Amino acid sequence: MLKMVDELSSSMLPVVTQRIPVIAKVGMKQAQGYLGALIITGYALGRVYLGTTERGQLLESILPGARNLAVSQILKKYSEANPLETLKKASPSFQLLFGNTLDAWMEEKGLAGISDSATLRDYLELMMLNGWAWALCEDEVIIGRGEKD
Repeated sequence: MLKMVDELSSSMLPVVTQRIPVIAKVGMKQAQGYLGALIITGYALGRVYLGTTERGQLLESILPGARNLAVSQILKKYSEANPLETLKKASPSFQLLFGNTLDAWMEEKGLAGISDSATLRDYLELMMLNGWAWALCEDEVIIGRGEKD
């Protein structure tokens, strides 16, 4: 997951800093840290949504081939995920928690009142949704739970 966080935050950094120049003023390393932190926050909220903070573990004793297969399955589900739709199906109170968490984070970092804060919020929410999607996909592959059709 940490590799995904690093790759996603670094790939989104140029887009975010180009569209919202004020975020670049904190420095590129700090801006990437913000994006990564929100992916991890989204992941943590995904674990809360799933009802457990216990993360499914791929034990080190599992053969590397089996570990790689599980990670490949998570990546496949992740690429097909639509976390915004899943979030819309969550309870209104959980949706409120998700939004309030982001708003509080922006307030804490002094980003709530900047120009283009609504656009920035959209990008930051996207980061959180990516972490959320990873948690749901990981849980489905490793634990065997998931949305039922």
